Amino acid sequence: MDRWGLCEINVLKSTWRSWILPHPTLDPVRVAEMAVLWPMAQLLRPKGLYLIPAASVSRGGFGLLVLSPFNIEGELRALIHAGYNVVGQRWTAVREDAGRIELLQMPGQIERESSPRVRDATLGPASRWVDLTSEHCGIVQPHAYCDAVLVVEPGRRPTAHVNEVADQRATDAIRRAWPITELHPFRKHGQLPMKLAQSCRTWQAQLSRRSDDLLVLLDSIRSPACTAMITLPSSASLSAPPAMRIAS
Repeated sequence: MDRWGLCEINVLKSTWRSWILPHPTLDPVRVAEMAVLWPMAQLLRPKGLYLIPAASVSRGGFGLLVLSPFNIEGELRALIHAGYNVVGQRWTAVREDAGRIELLQMPGQIERESSPRVRDATLGPASRWVDLTSEHCGIVQPHAYCDAVLVVEPGRRPTAHVNEVADQRATDAIRRAWPITELHPFRKHGQLPMKLAQSCRTWQAQLSRRSDDLLVLLDSIRSPACTAMITLPSSASLSAPPAMRIAS
């Protein structure tokens, strides 16, 4: 409450009210998420529609949901330049459709990776939030079926790698990385992590400081036959082409 305000949710009436402090410590985008999107997500979840603060992309019929604890603006830009379409750059709507998990587009903005410099002293600093869909024409995809879930581990490392997890390990990995606090998460309508693990391939990833590394990893895991751990060279070797080593 001391950071932005207070929210009251009436689950029986499917309504909510939010009170915002005159001078919250959170920036306006995060205040809007806490005051509007978070309570809306709690009320829509029992109706079968899930609002998740996670990015999602698609290319060539392959849909990917990315659960990352840190900003991946650089990776999203690299994917866009490689031909991926954006379903959700910060929030994604998810629902079950005939046994498959469908990703639905949500408008929004993503935080810049670094603090922007002042462009004009008379206009003040540039915004710390950017809408990638307004910068790149035609990259918005209204919906896609989710084929894989990428669970990103906290922190960046010199070497990027991914390995596939399945069965209960996949469910546990998605639950640990679930990006939103939910009311009554263990009720029937709170089982989306388990449904994702059962319907999609789940990969655990460690990202490096090179945003292009995620593109190389995704090109590898899109292969249905790929079940090994994929490791890329150290990000210190910036002059080397992006080769990969597959360990059984």
